[in-house]
Amino acid sequence: MLFFMVVPSSANAFVIDQFHAALTEADQDYRSASFYLRTGNPGVALLELQALSDKWQTLSKTFSDQPPGPYAKDPAWSATLGQIGHQVETALADVEAGNVKAAQGQLEPIRAALADLRRRNGIFMFADCVEEANRAMDALYAYRHRPPNFDDQRDVDELLRRATVTAHWYERCFKTAPEKYTASTEFQRLMEASLRSLGLIWEAVHNKQERRVINILRELRSSDRLLYLRFL
Repeated sequence: MLFFMVVPSSANAFVIDQFHAALTEADQDYRSASFYLRTGNPGVALLELQALSDKWQTLSKTFSDQPPGPYAKDPAWSATLGQIGHQVETALADVEAGNVKAAQGQLEPIRAALADLRRRNGIFMFADCVEEANRAMDALYAYRHRPPNFDDQRDVDELLRRATVTAHWYERCFKTAPEKYTASTEFQRLMEASLRSLGLIWEAVHNKQERRVINILRELRSSDRLLYLRFL
């Protein structure tokens, strides 16, 4: 009896791991394609989109009719996979036609759609931690172009609140990263430098150093993009 109780659970865990591994593989091409479109290199973006299209088609054929484990009761499962596939194919056609902005518009919602897919099914992966860290950094980076009014305590408090939230997610991602990243010297340097820079914001604010706040945010933005592009 114990044998038959354990095997289905183990088999199910294996299928979930297969799906998440396939998702991670596809996500690498998605991030690369998005990066090359944003930096004005549509030729390389096209190659990445073609790879993404192939991987997503395989993923959909494998899992669309048989959602693994916690996704099994999601009524929007197949529709979500299908919609993402449609957006990938449309983006691919847009790049082939030379319409880079349209392709970017097709790709942009995919990241949020995948995060929502996991969220509504109770799944939280390292990718979701990075998503939260990036979102927190986006909110903090708003002060790059609108420096805080040091004479307005509420404005200062809001800046520090956003810095605290960002630091929280960076610390969490640092602690919960997969072993392949925790063993990476590059990853360790990136996270330690980011957390150190986040800590310097308090000193810069206390001394009312507007230019220093801006420079810190610039550095953090670069690190934030590197986290997303290199470590998912």
